[in-house]
Amino acid sequence: MTVSAEDLQMLADTAREWVSDNAPARAGLGRDPALGASQWRGVAEMGWAGAAVPEETGGAGFGFVGLGALLGEIGREIADIPLLASGIAASLVARFGSDVARYETLPGLLSGETQAALAIGEGAHHGGALSTTATRTTGGWVLNGRKSWVQGAASAAVLLVAAQGDTPMLFLVDAQAVRHEAIDSVDGRAFAHVILDNVAVTDDALLAGGGDTVARAVDLARIGLAAEMVGACERAIEITVDYLKTREQFGRKIGSFQALQHRAAQMLVDLELARSSVQAALAAADEDRPDLEELAILAKYMAGEAIHLASSEMVQLHGGIGMTSEHVAGNYIKWARVSEALLGGNAFLGERYATIKGY
Repeated sequence: MTVSAEDLQMLADTAREWVSDNAPARAGLGRDPALGASQWRGVAEMGWAGAAVPEETGGAGFGFVGLGALLGEIGREIADIPLLASGIAASLVARFGSDVARYETLPGLLSGETQAALAIGEGAHHGGALSTTATRTTGGWVLNGRKSWVQGAASAAVLLVAAQGDTPMLFLVDAQAVRHEAIDSVDGRAFAHVILDNVAVTDDALLAGGGDTVARAVDLARIGLAAEMVGACERAIEITVDYLKTREQFGRKIGSFQALQHRAAQMLVDLELARSSVQAALAAADEDRPDLEELAILAKYMAGEAIHLASSEMVQLHGGIGMTSEHVAGNYIKWARVSEALLGGNAFLGERYATIKGY
């Protein structure tokens, strides 16, 4: 799948304008569910959920590089828009779904009418051993278990659930068949634990590919989240550098002090390293490369390092106002800390990367 650089730039420019107009980062606590629904309708109307799905199966044909560009713009404004889950779900159903799933569920995912959530994680590392079980029955499966930190679970119509049968498996599950336990997340995003209690699904709900499909879902989720983190990092640095150029101390703009220039330069270095890692991982996803897992881990790790530094410096370099709820810096650091922990924190990712590389 090849998309020109000009088309990708046009897609990103359009997304930046729409997200900054309709879902800008705001200071203060709390998010408005009605506003979230309105934002999702806008995303659906533009067909973003089908960005990574090939045109021959009804998508927009921008590949994961295109989906990553959209997620980066959502990340810039730390908007609670669950495109990551729906975009990845659409790509997985288009490729691995049964004929019934591709006929009945995929059109809604592509149009955005059907919102999806990724129920793939359990415990702290999201992607390790699965405790959720899939038990064979006549003509289907019964699922039992608990999935943690599922973004957008309450508003989703379908869930992609990873469960352990003879091998790891990925199922399409009606969201009405599960229970939710809402999580009071520090950054205000809509997360929930999902409880599956004897949830029966048919064979048509099973995605092909077994453990490879589960692994791909985890890899894509890490890459998509890393793309959002790079966007947030970029915007945090922009806001901070703008402040350094305007705030005066001792009769000078504080951005003229060399020590602060060094700190800004380090943020930009980390951002570029993270951006390059994410772009490599997105390209690998489009090319189906066998080293996708290590590139996904590297992308999430580097994005975590970059956003950790940028969000911390954003608060510090804004001085006192960075500590108040009236300034958006506080929201960026909360969003960053939650994102750093999702799908595996950097200690876990670093160890996993070292194992893969044989260090």
